[in-house]
Amino acid sequence: MADTRKRPLPDVRLLLGRCAGLCAFCRKFCEEGRAAPGDPRKYGKIAHIYAHGDLGPRSSPDLTAKQRDCYENWIWVCSDHHDEIDDPDLLQEFPAELLLEKKRQIEAFVRETLKWHLRDIGFPELEAVCAVLALTREVADDSGFELLEVDEKIRKNDLGPETRDQITWGLGKAQEVGAILEFMDRKRSGVAQQIAARFKAEYHGLWSGGLKNNQLFDAMRGFANGVHPDPAQRAAGLAVLVYLFERCEVFEK
Repeated sequence: MADTRKRPLPDVRLLLGRCAGLCAFCRKFCEEGRAAPGDPRKYGKIAHIYAHGDLGPRSSPDLTAKQRDCYENWIWVCSDHHDEIDDPDLLQEFPAELLLEKKRQIEAFVRETLKWHLRDIGFPELEAVCAVLALTREVADDSGFELLEVDEKIRKNDLGPETRDQITWGLGKAQEVGAILEFMDRKRSGVAQQIAARFKAEYHGLWSGGLKNNQLFDAMRGFANGVHPDPAQRAAGLAVLVYLFERCEVFEK
């Protein structure tokens, strides 16, 4: 029988952006994809909290197909825990309520680590994020950087207190991010504008895919190096995102 599971890309981006690629149970970083023979890396899987089918683990027949295959019904786990939580002999140990709580806990953990690691990151971490973004394919863009009112942008986009906190934390590194982009621009003209264009293209793609408000911000955080084994690099990605949130048309209305 054909597998009818759907993986809407914006929902995948949101799931990984919020959990940072960490298994909700063991909190180990898991790559996307599948392991090849001899590959030592740990890989993760999207698991359904309520089963995809009516006869699967933790089934809920009242859910529509769309409700079953979306961020709200997914949890990111390593392959070992994926097999464990869906084991028919262990289902009583892994009810839907436990999976929902594990998902909430890992997302809260990721947010808190961003706060603490932002205090310690500096030029190396921020430069690494910008360098990766600058290496990717070019995106056409005719606009430059424009200073916008942060509080007004937060209000217009209906961003909640947790997102506001992240923006506040990231603004503390705005001067350093700006200095790095200026440095990179002197070495190769147009780099800063190109990075901003990539963010805007990703933003519009996620927005068109149905993400809005806090979900859209967290998915963009994942895009900005937020799915990374090093929490310092994830924090640096948030700093770059917040800089662009303040200074260009990302999230503009």
